[in-house]
Amino acid sequence: MTWALIAANNHTTAASLLYPRGFNIPQFKTTPHDPDQSPLNYAVSNRNPEMVKILLEAGSLVDQCTPLACGMHNRTSSCHPPRTPLQLAAEEGYLDMIDIVLKARANVNAPVGEVEGATALQIAAIKGFIGIAKLLLDLGADPNAPRAHEFGRTALEGAAEYGRIDMIELLLRSGVEILSAGTGDSICARLSLLRDGGI
Repeated sequence: MTWALIAANNHTTAASLLYPRGFNIPQFKTTPHDPDQSPLNYAVSNRNPEMVKILLEAGSLVDQCTPLACGMHNRTSSCHPPRTPLQLAAEEGYLDMIDIVLKARANVNAPVGEVEGATALQIAAIKGFIGIAKLLLDLGADPNAPRAHEFGRTALEGAAEYGRIDMIELLLRSGVEILSAGTGDSICARLSLLRDGGI
């Protein structure tokens, strides 16, 4: 049984037995049916704090985004969009998981995958998770981080697209650039619609 299967199936007892006996985590090992998920991502997805801690102690990389997910993901595949554990926790709104990976020194500005990738802040902005966004900004998250090359959104674009007024206000107070690279007229048009009550 691989570490990915142990984590995916919440076998915390098996993990706690194997790790002390030298079964460290080989990086980038994933399951054939879901090749873009790392063991740590499975544990975060399952909201299993004990498993997350075991995997981190056993050598999981806190900012790992598997090569397949970050380099080869496409919208027609059944794979998940590329996410680090922090980005995944932000997407799910799991504050407890966010706290654990941040304590393990997760990078709040970890690079995004080429297709549908997003920083933790961009995800929080899209989802409307204002508390998570505030936390990330307080920890140095870049409100002007570039979007993924394909199907990406900047934090401001994501907030505007989904009509997150409180998020837009937070980002503006945090120094977001309305005309930063890759936004341009689309953001201005979206903000104008929001102002006029069109969204």
